[in-house]
Amino acid sequence: SDEEMVKFMQLMNSIWNICGKDVVTAFDLSPFKVICDLGGCSGALAKQCTSAYPECTITIFDLPKVVRMSREHFVSEADQRISFHQ
Repeated sequence: SDEEMVKFMQLMNSIWNICGKDVVTAFDLSPFKVICDLGGCSGALAKQCTSAYPECTITIFDLPKVVRMSREHFVSEADQRISFHQ
């Protein structure tokens, strides 16, 4: 159901909020101006990337339903450096 999906995405979001900075800074990604997040779910890792690398943009690739839910619940229009591809 949509409710279960949002709960799962919230849990994924929580995990990336705890360890995401360490993951995205484990390697220097600053030379890359475009980063692709395959299976990006809630966009939490993409947000960590935009925070750590202010010059980059992130494209999240995921299933259409996941993209729709991410846009509705997690990634706002204000996150202009994050885009989606289905």
